[in-house]
Amino acid sequence: LHKAADWFRRAGEHGLPEGYAALAEMYLKGLGFTQDAAQAAQFYRLAADGGHAEASWRLGLMLLGGSGVAKDEEEAVGRYIFAAKKGFAPAQNSLGRAYEMGWGIGINFAEAARWYREAADKGFVRAKYNLGTLYLLGRGVPQDDKAAKDLFEEAADQNVIEALYGLGFAYENGR
Repeated sequence: LHKAADWFRRAGEHGLPEGYAALAEMYLKGLGFTQDAAQAAQFYRLAADGGHAEASWRLGLMLLGGSGVAKDEEEAVGRYIFAAKKGFAPAQNSLGRAYEMGWGIGINFAEAARWYREAADKGFVRAKYNLGTLYLLGRGVPQDDKAAKDLFEEAADQNVIEALYGLGFAYENGR
């Protein structure tokens, strides 16, 4: 695995951000190295700064939670925005969550719904559940029990456990 890491590093040094992203994964998972979140974050930053959308999103996750880096919600959201605008569905979902929860950005349910929809339209299952919750509560979208139930069913069919609860809640309340 050390040879793989060496090649990944060299690829990154020659302008291929995927090399740094792969090296970051190795450090994050402890593949061939002692697990080291701080080292992973450094390589994700290099890959993200080279335009790698997934690395930008992963660095955002680390920044939001303070894993291997100082917690910085505003920078995390900036990383999500970069990756979301490149069409990376997990980042679109994370950006929606940031808008919904107010992490590093003001609460804006309409923007949360917009980004959840973007990710859901790409098949990102967690976003279907999140968007369904907004429809159920009428946050950022018109309250719509049928839309919520449909989204919960799609998510539940793809093993999002929380969607099972959402369906139970909807049926319990006659929705």
